[in-house]
Amino acid sequence: PAARRPAGGLGLRAGQYAGKGGIQCRGHPGCLCAVAQFPIDILKIDRSFIAAAPRSPEARALLQSLVQLGKSLGLDTLAEGIEDETQLIELQRRECDQGQGFLYSRPISPEEIEQLLAAAKPRLDRAAHLG
Repeated sequence: PAARRPAGGLGLRAGQYAGKGGIQCRGHPGCLCAVAQFPIDILKIDRSFIAAAPRSPEARALLQSLVQLGKSLGLDTLAEGIEDETQLIELQRRECDQGQGFLYSRPISPEEIEQLLAAAKPRLDRAAHLG
C-alpha cells in the first residue's frame, strides 16, 4: 500500500505517519487541499477536538464538520483521545465511526494484547457458533 502521511498541524492525521515532512499544498504545510493527493482511508480527529467538545459549542461544531468531511470524502473517521463517557456521547451523536483512548484502555504492550486475545478467543468462538 502507498505510504500514509500526516495532514499537518490542523489536528487531522491521515493514516500512519510516513515521515516528518508532512504534506504540502502550494508550499503551505497542512493545507486541507492536500488530503486529495494521498491514498488515505481514515481521517483521525485529534484529541484536542474531542477534549473540548463537551464544554464548547465551537468545538462541537468543528467536531461535527470534521466527521462530515471524512464521510463526504468516503473516509472512516476515528476519534483519538476519548477519556470519558461525555466525550463518547458527543462522538456517537455525530456518528464518528471509530474511537480510541483511555476510556477503552491504557496503552498496552504487544504481549498484553496477545494475552487479551487468547483469553477472549473461547467467548468469540462460542458467539460465532450462535450466529
